[in-house]
Amino acid sequence: MKQKVLILIFIELYVNILLINGQSDNLKIISEFFGDYYYKLESDTGILLKGHENYQKLEKNSNAFGIRRFNVGFEHKINSKFSGNLLLEGHDSFTLNDDKTRGVYIKFASLTYENIIKNTNITFGAQRTPTFTIVSEKIWGYRSIEKNITDFRKYAHSSDMGISINSKLTNSVNFYLMLANGEGTKIETNLFKKLYTSIYGSFLNEKIIYQLNYDFEKKKNSSEVSLLKFFTAYANSKLTLGLEPFICIQKDTVINKDFGMTFFLKNVILENKLNSFFRFDVYEEKINNNYSGYRELMGIVGIDYKPDKRISIMPNIWSMYYFKKNENIINRKPDIIVRLTVHYKI
Repeated sequence: MKQKVLILIFIELYVNILLINGQSDNLKIISEFFGDYYYKLESDTGILLKGHENYQKLEKNSNAFGIRRFNVGFEHKINSKFSGNLLLEGHDSFTLNDDKTRGVYIKFASLTYENIIKNTNITFGAQRTPTFTIVSEKIWGYRSIEKNITDFRKYAHSSDMGISINSKLTNSVNFYLMLANGEGTKIETNLFKKLYTSIYGSFLNEKIIYQLNYDFEKKKNSSEVSLLKFFTAYANSKLTLGLEPFICIQKDTVINKDFGMTFFLKNVILENKLNSFFRFDVYEEKINNNYSGYRELMGIVGIDYKPDKRISIMPNIWSMYYFKKNENIINRKPDIIVRLTVHYKI
């Protein structure tokens, strides 16, 4: 606890020093909060209350006010060659002790050498990973409503500790390569590292966006995981359509393949005031095994009201449906949650 307090004090002192020295133009404060009031309309019971999302583990009629993310930090343009950032983050699922007191952890802490060669940057530290944070999550634009599918299904981390190189090859092609621990915000626990690769860009005046990813990680001498993902979107001033399929191959004593795909739509109803959004995900774990498990479909629909450009108030419905792989599997009722989500970002 003392360490976390010291980190917060450090941020405040560092920011104040920069402001006193007249360097505020080179300093960008970043902060975000989103939370909800939720009510669970439908669910199953007992051992069927399980899944990647906490909502899937709640009994019917469960309801609460919750914080799903809060963070604070800064980005600092040190000089013409170097920039750094630090971001502390927390949420209701990260607590300090048995009393369930909310805590914070280091999400980003990195240093970037910009234009080490033309249009090429190198970053060292705890930083964004390219799997979904640099393109698909930004185009989806509603992390406050739900994570990207590879994040939600826990195939990739939004942050990892390592070194990366990011290069703009042409006006429509960018390349990202990262070697990291593979543990996200946690400390490394094994000898192996994770490789992230990405090619991304846009064309037709940025109306068509694309990204191709390949991630590889060796878990132990006899185990490895490969993730192949593609993202594409069409966007204009009123409408955005996105599609993102992936396949994950896990090799151990046997080979298992998992498949998932997201489709989303965003529409501007009243410019800078009112938007709508819709998303559905299909997912199947172990597509080469029909003896157990379910094929899952997640649906999200909602309205985004903006009283200010930095604030969103979003009534929405979150649901998960389960389709058994064979007749011997137990039927599972859907999880249906209604939410009022509030989002604020500097």
